[in-house]
Amino acid sequence: MTQYSIVYPEGERNRSLESLFHFMKKDYQSTLIGIDRGDGIELNPELDVLVEPKHKLFYIADERIDFFDWAKIG
Repeated sequence: MTQYSIVYPEGERNRSLESLFHFMKKDYQSTLIGIDRGDGIELNPELDVLVEPKHKLFYIADERIDFFDWAKIG
């Protein structure tokens, strides 16, 4: 397992960190561990944190995931 990061893309709607956490775990077997909202990295953030486009997400996975299908989030 390795730590990676991805920028939540422009054009996506704001979402709770909780919804992204469950989506990434269920669909990609990765674990969301932190976020950078432009003011520094926050590890183990609260689940009610609002994720907006351009925020950087940090996750743990077996390998880098180059594409998350954000449209699959409920």
